[in-house]
Amino acid sequence: MLQSTIGELLDGKLNDLDTGDHYLYLVRDGGVVFYVGRSQYVPDRLLAHMGKGPWGWRGTSASTLGQTVEQNLPESLAWQIELFTPGECGVEPDVTKAITKEAWEKKWHPDVLKMLPWRECQGQDSVRYTKDMIAYAEELLIAKSHPCLNTVHNHDPGTLPLKYYNRGDASKRRAPAVFSFDLSRLNDV
Repeated sequence: MLQSTIGELLDGKLNDLDTGDHYLYLVRDGGVVFYVGRSQYVPDRLLAHMGKGPWGWRGTSASTLGQTVEQNLPESLAWQIELFTPGECGVEPDVTKAITKEAWEKKWHPDVLKMLPWRECQGQDSVRYTKDMIAYAEELLIAKSHPCLNTVHNHDPGTLPLKYYNRGDASKRRAPAVFSFDLSRLNDV
């Protein structure tokens, strides 16, 4: 597992980290897990959550995670980012799925290779984890950590503590777009 913080991400220090096979990420503040995700290049994906970086250039807005980070500044700069390999989540590499750099170059046109951000296309000699294996590892990590803000594959989400609501600049105060409801309380109404 590799570790960083939101502050280091926003300062560009996470880009200096060799993430290797660490395709999965978890964002937490101590015991509160906010979000679990996956990406071929984690720093860019995390910046996209903030409405910045390669995927944020189109004027996209911040995700629920990004909004929660923004609403909790400056405290959120110290929130932890943990990066995991699929193996650390319980998924072992499949050497039968390994592909050589030459095979990738034959499959894709050279102009397309330059545009793809995926690690497989950037000179790595083999791919140890397929996208399905990485997706499965993400599901396992979500099931284990019960993040507050994930909606997909999150059958038992954690509840976002009230201290994370309505923080930050008063002009930007709003509750995050994802809530955890206790449906059993509907009978009490």
